[in-house]
Amino acid sequence: MKIKVLNDFKDIHSQQLYKADSTIEVSKERYDEMKQNLAKYDGEFLKEIKQRKARKKKEVASEEEGA
Repeated sequence: MKIKVLNDFKDIHSQQLYKADSTIEVSKERYDEMKQNLAKYDGEFLKEIKQRKARKKKEVASEEEGA
């Protein structure tokens, strides 16, 4: 899953510094763990980026024909 970094923080496992406004990809389990670890600090650090479902080309083409 993709997540947006809202505030700078340092990952406790990798020691990597994540900067605000960056986008990272992690598993759902890792995202939950990161949120839990960061909850003890003030502010929001992470936000899930919702993935839009891609429509099939056939559906898009049929909609364009009807327009």
